[in-house]
Amino acid sequence: MKKLNLFSNDLISKLDITNRYSLYKLFAIILATVFTVEIITVLSFYFLPGVPHQSIIFFDSILHSILIFPVLYFFMIKPLKKEYKLQKISNETISVFTHIVKNIQVGLHVYHLEDLEDDSSLVMVYANPAAHEFTGIPSEEVVGKTLDENFPRLREKSIPQLYAEIARGGKAQEVQENLYCDERVIADTFTIKVFPLPGDMVGVAFEKI
Repeated sequence: MKKLNLFSNDLISKLDITNRYSLYKLFAIILATVFTVEIITVLSFYFLPGVPHQSIIFFDSILHSILIFPVLYFFMIKPLKKEYKLQKISNETISVFTHIVKNIQVGLHVYHLEDLEDDSSLVMVYANPAAHEFTGIPSEEVVGKTLDENFPRLREKSIPQLYAEIARGGKAQEVQENLYCDERVIADTFTIKVFPLPGDMVGVAFEKI
């Protein structure tokens, strides 16, 4: 079963490449700074002969400190602080939306199309509490199972084909007055909004009419 994920594999790969590029860039900047400091030190004492060796070492250390620490701050510490702040905001945003999805009075099912060529491979990866209330089926009994296993009579109305089409990147669609019942679900009429999600997934929001 595929876990519900906000990031696609392509996006994660791009982020990894960006992070590696940033590290290489930082390493190159530090090397360039050290090289520059050494050149300045050598040239300084070339034009100032007779300076004690201890003074050269002291001057070299001070110059390294003056130049390298700002480089580390602006190219490493400051970006990390910014990244930490953005990550904190992102986590808080995810937490807010998680609470909204759990408490909103609209049923929500999320399916993953495991085989792009086979609409029978739609597997449910998430169901919110309202979905349990509307269908009467607890989420633990439907998550991890296919659409056909959970709601077999939807195939009579070509619903799996619709979900699969949207999971492949189709546009969101609304299904009005969809009557459904089976051995577990009591007959009722629902209005359904189907929308695409990243990673070959599809979201299904529904409520009783």
